[in-house]
Amino acid sequence: MRLDLVKTLSFAVLHFSVGFTVTFALTGSVAISTGVALIEPAVNTVVFFFHERAWQRFTASKAQATRTPAVPGCLGHSPGSWGLPQGAYAKPAE
Repeated sequence: MRLDLVKTLSFAVLHFSVGFTVTFALTGSVAISTGVALIEPAVNTVVFFFHERAWQRFTASKAQATRTPAVPGCLGHSPGSWGLPQGAYAKPAE
């Protein structure tokens, strides 16, 4: 846990430094560079939150779509819907 916190803080410092340096190189303004270096990570954090939520929904819907129903007819088909007599399904090996 402590290592995660240290890594997070070191990444934050790195992120702020890169944001400041790139903006300063483009604008030459300390004020604008400081503003961008502080605002961009905050906005990025909010965007990341919604990005994660979108991926959770996407993977959950994919998992639900590929899940095989636990019903005798398999994949939502009723027994006999494939033209097979009821009971013609193979039994699982024991």
